Amino acid sequence: MQQVQKQPTLIRVMNDQIPRIQVQVDRFREVNGTKPVIVEHRETIILSERYRLCEQIKSGGQGSVYFALDLRFHERVVVKIAHHIMDAIANSRFVKEAATLALLSHPNLVKGFGFATFDNGILFFPMEYASKRTLWTYLQEHKDGAIPEIGIPLLLQLCDGLSELHRNGIIHRDLKPSNLLLTQNDTKLKITDFGLLRYLVEVEDPIAIVGTRDYMAPEQSAGSDVTSSSDIYSFGMIMYQLLCGHPPSSQYFERPRTIRSDISRKTEEVIMHALAKLPEARFQDVEQLKSALESSILERPRFRYWG
Repeated sequence: MQQVQKQPTLIRVMNDQIPRIQVQVDRFREVNGTKPVIVEHRETIILSERYRLCEQIKSGGQGSVYFALDLRFHERVVVKIAHHIMDAIANSRFVKEAATLALLSHPNLVKGFGFATFDNGILFFPMEYASKRTLWTYLQEHKDGAIPEIGIPLLLQLCDGLSELHRNGIIHRDLKPSNLLLTQNDTKLKITDFGLLRYLVEVEDPIAIVGTRDYMAPEQSAGSDVTSSSDIYSFGMIMYQLLCGHPPSSQYFERPRTIRSDISRKTEEVIMHALAKLPEARFQDVEQLKSALESSILERPRFRYWG
C-alpha cells in the first residue's frame, strides 16, 4: 500500500488562510452590501497592482480562469477568480486550492504562485501559464482516440501527478480530460483545477456529491465516502476514452479490444481493473496502477510485430 504523508504545513496554512480571507470578505460586505463584484473580461482590471487580466479562458462552478500579465516580472500567468465570495464554503474551497498549489511542486501538477488574495471585492490567486490546450481538445481532434504509443506515455505522467497528490493525502475528486493540460506538442501533461480537492484527514464536505458525473466512481455518485480509489476509477474512465475515442457507456462497458485491436490484452486489463465497481477491487494505489501500465507496454498485439 502506498504510504500517505500527511502535510501539516498544507493544513496549517489552509486553516490560517480561511478565517483571514473570510474576515476581509465580511468587512467588504459591511461597506458594499452582499452583491458580488462581477468581473467582465472586456474590462481592464489589475489585481493587487500586479496582475492585469487579459482574456477569459473558461468559467466553471468554482470560478473563472483568465490569462493575465504579471506586471512585476512581465510574464504570462493564469489567474483564477472566485464566483461567490459571500459563500463561506466556496471561499474555504477556493483558499484550500490556492494553498495546495502554492505549496506543492511537481512537473505534472500546475504550480500556484501565491495564496488566495482578496482585493476590492475579488478573491483570486495566480498560477503558472502552462497551456490552454487540454486532453479534451485532443480528443475532439482524434475521434478514434490516441494510439497506445502516444496515449500511454501521457497516462504514465497522469499517474505521476496523481501519485504526488495521494502521497500528500489529497484526493482530486474531479479528474477529467478538460482538467488535464497538454504542452510541448501534446507530449507533456499537467493536472489542473483543484477546486474540489479534499484532504484525507478532513471530515467530508457538507455537500457530499461533487465532481463530474461522467467520470465519477460509483461510490462518489452515491454520495458515499470518497478515497484515493475514487481518483483511480476516474483515471480508468480517462484511459478508456483516450484509447477508445469515447467514454464507456454507463450501462455496459464494452471491452476496449473489441473497439481497437491495437490495444494489448494487458492494457485492457489495466483499464478494467481501474474501473472495478467496488473500490477494494481496484488497484490499491497509483504506484500499483503505474506498474501494471508500464508492464502493458511490453506486450504488443501480434500483428504489430515484424520479422
